[in-house]
Amino acid sequence: MLREVKRRLEEEMQRIEHELRVTLPKEIQTALGQGDLSENAEYESAKNRQSTIQARFAQIQKRLADLSRIDVSSVPKDRAGWGARSPWKTSRAGRRSSTPS
Repeated sequence: MLREVKRRLEEEMQRIEHELRVTLPKEIQTALGQGDLSENAEYESAKNRQSTIQARFAQIQKRLADLSRIDVSSVPKDRAGWGARSPWKTSRAGRRSSTPS
């Protein structure tokens, strides 16, 4: 589960990084070429989007740093906790219990 979360965050981070380094600079350059920046809605939009994406990039970096500090090898295997998988056993009456099979 932890690996899957890390993988998804890293993929999102790569997409965002590409947008910050390739896509948005092109949009900003195009908007700059249109002249007066005080009345240029495309320029304002691109700059606002850039700041929003930079904030998300920082969030992902922090989340990945926090996840890298989690040591799952020290988590006890005999107790349920975050990300734990516990076996379920169905009784003859059709009820489910958390008793290991």
